[in-house]
Amino acid sequence: MTVKKYLTVVNDVYDNPQDPKGQTKVKDTSILETILATQASRQAHIDDLFRTMKAYGYDGLEIDYEQVWKNPLVAFRYVKFIQEIAAAADEQQVPLRIIFEPSVPANKLIFPEGPEYVIMCYNLYGTHTKDAGPKADPDFINTVLGRVDRLPRPHSIAFATGGCIWESGQSPRMVTEGEARELAKSLHAKVQREPSSQALQFEGRRADGAAVTGWYGDSETIRAWKQQALEHGVDGISLWRLGENDHIRTYYVGLMP
Repeated sequence: MTVKKYLTVVNDVYDNPQDPKGQTKVKDTSILETILATQASRQAHIDDLFRTMKAYGYDGLEIDYEQVWKNPLVAFRYVKFIQEIAAAADEQQVPLRIIFEPSVPANKLIFPEGPEYVIMCYNLYGTHTKDAGPKADPDFINTVLGRVDRLPRPHSIAFATGGCIWESGQSPRMVTEGEARELAKSLHAKVQREPSSQALQFEGRRADGAAVTGWYGDSETIRAWKQQALEHGVDGISLWRLGENDHIRTYYVGLMP
């Protein structure tokens, strides 16, 4: 099987790129205001992206700029950027993927043909919600699939492994499937599969009485989500894997025919 490697670029800002703890802003739109401000600045950014991609031996480029749709000026500049980088990728014969958040207003904007467009389909519930629940469910997937329809082909949908833990007195935190299983085991909590989302769920209490609720997915969950997407007619499915990449083969049963 031939595997293509993409350089993924995100709008996160770090004080020291070698020290993740030095991160200053996540999904920072102010940096996008600067680098996308003019045709000249956008072209300089595009040139830098392709130069970096080729210097490190990647096969393609993946753009994952987020929070752009909340700022009309940034959104306008970002659409112009996509048009320009798509033309450059076509000219240089470089595979290009554009990652969109579920909130992308795909019905109000016109995007160029050429790139593969991927819409995230996860974090329906997560660290941003007080209520506990699965990363995706059928209604949420259908909503995102409706936005995918409005994008040029090829277009794809992205699911995510792992899950989230909600604990009394603490902020919600993301976990891998393995971490969720270990936590449920340590709490002697019964893990059950929720019929609608096909995600796994458990509830328990720590020794100090703190309530713990966990939701996460496994290969069976991914398989159910994949089937719904394929029946809708998407061109591809991406899988984001929390907790490194070395266990992807455990999800083949959920992703491969």
